[in-house]
Amino acid sequence: MLSPTPGVTQTTATPHTTDRKTIEHPEIGDIPLDCDVLIVPGAVLRMVTYTAATGSIEAGKPDLLRVTSGRTGRP
Repeated sequence: MLSPTPGVTQTTATPHTTDRKTIEHPEIGDIPLDCDVLIVPGAVLRMVTYTAATGSIEAGKPDLLRVTSGRTGRP
């Protein structure tokens, strides 16, 4: 675990909510992703992350989008 940074108050991000979302891309197709939302107590701050299951076919789709900027050249 990292040492606390001086002057930074440590808080616990709760509650934590999860969901499953599907992004529909016209060339790559559906990309099912896990959606996690962390809410910082006492602040209007939410951290939203989308991840695909490691090793799944879907895990490579976000990488393909990142590399091709969404343009795969498929008809």
